[in-house]
Amino acid sequence: MDIQDHLNVVRKGGKMKLKNNELKMIKAGAGITASFINAIVSGINSFLDIGRYLGSSIRRMTSKNNCKF
Repeated sequence: MDIQDHLNVVRKGGKMKLKNNELKMIKAGAGITASFINAIVSGINSFLDIGRYLGSSIRRMTSKNNCKF
């Protein structure tokens, strides 16, 4: 299907109908995207931060260096 045909259909307000073999040829976006990698890295950083907070609180409790309010 040509791009001009698509533009003509859109301008006339009609709906574009694709055949089954044309629908099968449509390919979606990439499998791994930058936003997916960013989400994974953010999740890993969150777990590391939780581990740091937990470790430092355990260390303070065992060494009795707690802040008094």
